[in-house]
Amino acid sequence: FSRSLRDLTTLLDDLDEAEVVFRSATEPFDTSTPVGRMLVQMLGVFAEFARETIIDRVINGMERKAAKGLWTGGARPFGYRIDRAADRLMPDPVETGTVRQIFDLYTRDRRGTKAIANLLNKQGLRTRAGKPWSPHTVEVIVTNRIYLGEKNFRDISVPNAHQAIIGVEQFELLFGGSSEH
Repeated sequence: FSRSLRDLTTLLDDLDEAEVVFRSATEPFDTSTPVGRMLVQMLGVFAEFARETIIDRVINGMERKAAKGLWTGGARPFGYRIDRAADRLMPDPVETGTVRQIFDLYTRDRRGTKAIANLLNKQGLRTRAGKPWSPHTVEVIVTNRIYLGEKNFRDISVPNAHQAIIGVEQFELLFGGSSEH
């Protein structure tokens, strides 16, 4: 029914209010009796425990992969492809030019995200999804340290986890810093 005890009890209360009884064809419980309701709630406790255990194991596995600079999954960033054999990001030769152009326009030419999106769209360039560029999509790129070759996951940050597309000096220009820090 649910792997959250809170949700399970809310659903059972809603069913009770509607005068609906939950009976299982394969399990020995029937919510019309106190024993049946107790059994459902006990199973709910174990289901929630199993769910939490799975989440912990998955997160721990992802943290171990991240600490080694490996790809932890999710949507791949524009400008990279995933080398499945090595579990690492690799620059995508088709997209890296656009990423460098975005950073150059933002740092060297001091253009805003809206102006950059408009320019990319005028050039006929599209996002990986085939959609026009938006100021938000450009902002996601210029603020992402992945383009420096960093792997970040939760509190884990691994420099040189993969090949950088831009240099640290250019990235630091975004925030008024310098590479002399």
